This record gives sequence, C-alpha cells and structure tokens, in this order.
Amino acid sequence: MTEIVHACLESVPLGKAAAIELVEAIEPYLEWQSDAAYKASPSPDYFFPPYDMFAVLGQIKNDLKADNYAGELQFQEDLYLKVFSAGHDGHFAFFPDALTRVF
Repeated sequence: MTEIVHACLESVPLGKAAAIELVEAIEPYLEWQSDAAYKASPSPDYFFPPYDMFAVLGQIKNDLKADNYAGELQFQEDLYLKVFSAGHDGHFAFFPDALTRVF
C-alpha cells in the first residue's frame, strides 16, 4: 500500500511558478531566525555541521528555475529536509502540504 501512496505523490507535477513564489516568501521568515549566522559558522564543539539556510534556499530556487525537480514531492522534500530539518531546531519549522496534509 505504501508504494501506491508514494507513487501517487510522485506523480504530482511541480507548480514551478508557485514553488518559486513560496521560496521567495520563505526568505523573510528565515531572516527572523536569530541563530542563522551561528549555524552557518558554528563553534567547533557544536553538535551539527555548518549549515547556511540562505545558501540552501537559494540553491533550491536555482534548482526550481533550472527544472531540476521531477515533481512537487521532490521539491517539498528538499525544502523540508535541506532548509528546515537541517536546522535541528523545533522552533524553526515549516511543514509542506505534500509531506503532511496531502491525504
């Protein structure tokens, strides 16, 4: 059953213009994250690797423009995993609909 559900989600085409608008709308939200500079260049004893949320979001936007996403699910997975989940911060969250509310 899970294979059928996953195949269904993978079949959803990417709404490229809306996806770019979403990425652009997220950037001001990221600017409110007070530890963005620290996470981009953390101290050596920090638990997680360096991560530049603005650079990652910019790469996702470039990937959208270059048509590097096969569909909506792949785009939303990248957005969640690379921008938000990689921050390891429960207060810094965004849950894309294809990953959370699709059914």
